[in-house]
Amino acid sequence: MSRAEEIIKSVLSDKKLASSKVYRDEPLIFTASKMKNYTPAEYGEMKKLISGRDSVFMPANQVFYIQGKYMESFTDSFDYKDEFVRYFPTYRDLSTSQLRGYFSWRTKLRQENIQKAPIPFAFIYMYELINLIGVSSPEDGFLKLKDFSQRYGELDRRILAYSKTWLCDFAAYYGISHEAALSLPAFGNDEALICLMKHREMPPEKIIAALEAFSSYKITKSSFYKKNADAVTDTVCRLFTILEEYYGKKPGGDIFLRLFAKPVSEDHFMFYSAVFYEKKRHCDCVYSFNEVNKYICRDGKWKRERFCPVKDKAGKLGALLKNTDYRLRTEYGFKSALKPVESSGLFDDAISRAVAEHFEEKRKKERAAVVIDISKLGGIRRSADETRDKLIVEEPAEDDIFPWCPAPESDKSAACDTQEPEKAAEQGPAAPEQTDMSAAEQDFQKYGLDAACALILRCLLKGEDPEAAARSSGIMLSVAADRINDALFDYFSDTVIEFDGDMPSVIEDYADELKGMFEI
Repeated sequence: MSRAEEIIKSVLSDKKLASSKVYRDEPLIFTASKMKNYTPAEYGEMKKLISGRDSVFMPANQVFYIQGKYMESFTDSFDYKDEFVRYFPTYRDLSTSQLRGYFSWRTKLRQENIQKAPIPFAFIYMYELINLIGVSSPEDGFLKLKDFSQRYGELDRRILAYSKTWLCDFAAYYGISHEAALSLPAFGNDEALICLMKHREMPPEKIIAALEAFSSYKITKSSFYKKNADAVTDTVCRLFTILEEYYGKKPGGDIFLRLFAKPVSEDHFMFYSAVFYEKKRHCDCVYSFNEVNKYICRDGKWKRERFCPVKDKAGKLGALLKNTDYRLRTEYGFKSALKPVESSGLFDDAISRAVAEHFEEKRKKERAAVVIDISKLGGIRRSADETRDKLIVEEPAEDDIFPWCPAPESDKSAACDTQEPEKAAEQGPAAPEQTDMSAAEQDFQKYGLDAACALILRCLLKGEDPEAAARSSGIMLSVAADRINDALFDYFSDTVIEFDGDMPSVIEDYADELKGMFEI
């Protein structure tokens, strides 16, 4: 036997080789440290998309779009808890762990599990929607962007200033239906302005609501309005008509330009400050949200025409409505006072005329409501005579009426007024005269507020420390606030003090009125 044959025979006779054991694939077991460093292959492929020579000079928005479409349906599960900030963030600006954190957060978001995250995550997600990444249609993208803006905006309000404009741009760029677009909060002032432009066709309630949209003073929050809504609404509508007629007679006069908003036509950059990739030039179009707000595209360039509210006008309109409230309270003798504010002579004259017209119309309606049916007067007279005859009886003698009070003929009344000593003694000593109170204390007491509550309310209105006032008065601050709200509820039909944490504060809508009531 040759040497080679001996070796083969020796190997084959080995007991280990004689075993019938079958070897199969076994899963690799990673330690915790290895799992932490494990990264799904998609991240590497994502980076390879922009590693070629052609991508060196590729615009950042195009790079974002290419990578975003590749990772459109990707999901991940990675625990990322760090915080960071990036301006105009894109995928390639993030580290691998930050990318994993974003896609894991997006996975939960798509499962209706919305959580606060680093601010770049929110912006990258909005960029995706603007570029139609991860949506089935433009309408779907619009609704998702709107929903995300509302829900995530409650967690981080920093996105709202951007999403408000991007939603309008989205609707115009992709031609979203007007019904969906007009539900955006950005067009609240537009609706109010259109209502005022068509005020002769509008119900009075809509007119007063439209005026409040431009005013710093909300007259419908007033306690007088809550008890006299018809009077306030009628007077305010008359006031608006008077002012419209006045401005209309002036050269170039327009009440909307003078008091509400001015028309603006300006170049507009779609999705400004967002990462947006326009794959081809947009066709020429005009997208109108309403009569006063529209987008125009010509040769790929956009313009926007709209009415822009003038900020300094809100105070003027606020003074107009507040002084109207004041005048109506005065004329109606309303028990809750209000301090007027300084305004122009034009406004004062217009308010006086509107209030006078309101009361003249009120008197006419009251006179018209009194109707006398002369044909029934005869029957009324006969019934009155019959009633009189039934009531007339023989007058009894005076002694029968007052048997205990004999008196001479000349002074019976004086004798009857004399009180027996025993009865006078039973009544006890006369009550002491009430001590004088200051006018301010009398005002507080008139509204059912004791000295402690009055002191605490005064501190709140003057911006002083209410806790110190409560301690000095020996009353809990929360108890005093409840008493004040209960006492003033009949006048405001609402609570006037609210708690932000442990500290109470006067509701802003009622602060001026309370100061007027108590002359603070």
